[in-house]
Amino acid sequence: MNRKTVLQIQKILKTIETNLQEPLDRRKLIEMTYLSSAAFYPLFRNLIGTSVKDYIQRRRLSASCKDLVDSNKSILTIALQYQYESYESYSRAFKRLTGLSPRQYRKTGVLTAPYGPVTIMASYSKGDLEMKRRMNQKQIMNALRSHSGILLDIDIDEFEAVNQKYGRDTGDYILSEIPKRINQVLVSFSIRGEAIRIHNDEFLVVLPDSVEDHDSITEAFLSQIRFPYQFRSEMICITVSIGLTPYSMKQDWTESMERVETAMKSAKTNGKNQTYKS
Repeated sequence: MNRKTVLQIQKILKTIETNLQEPLDRRKLIEMTYLSSAAFYPLFRNLIGTSVKDYIQRRRLSASCKDLVDSNKSILTIALQYQYESYESYSRAFKRLTGLSPRQYRKTGVLTAPYGPVTIMASYSKGDLEMKRRMNQKQIMNALRSHSGILLDIDIDEFEAVNQKYGRDTGDYILSEIPKRINQVLVSFSIRGEAIRIHNDEFLVVLPDSVEDHDSITEAFLSQIRFPYQFRSEMICITVSIGLTPYSMKQDWTESMERVETAMKSAKTNGKNQTYKS
């Protein structure tokens, strides 16, 4: 794979993002890359972590969350706006992604982004092309440039095993519940902020530098997330590994992200279900 191909995929992601409320022809998206369908589909899945169809659906559902919370539009109007043929098809897909029906989500009055836009970053290291996939990059940049503080990288342990054992619907439910639990901990410590999803099974929390009791906060995250999740007839236990590092708003935000990701990986190497500070 070369840099040109990565740039073409980035262009497709931007096209999808600006046309979430419009019909999207996957054949025309493929034509933008000058690749065959047989070459494009596995390449997209490898880079983005899911299929083109699934990515479009998840981005539409995630974008519709804002309309549910911030507008008085009927749910049917929102469903049609995001290219769903009926209330029922939209509601089923929405519940699979968020664990709530559109009506239940609207009643919470809390806007969360269950599946943010993906950005592919390509760079050369020792002559080799390296790529990183990250969700909600703009939100991350804004958060890290607004103040200095502490970064927490919270990554689910053995998440792929959960998907394999219980199925993707269960995995989607877990992914919708974990940021809620993270946000509940932040509220309990009177901290303004929210979990930012940065990868499929990874979340970022930005703490202001006025927060001092990091140990109590990270222990609360570990404890709250460990509490079993009930989905249908199953009780699922989940743990996370947390990386923690201070950062300055004057630093390059990508360096801060690399540092906290390295800390998180150290927490996993040391046995998982714990915090590692760098």
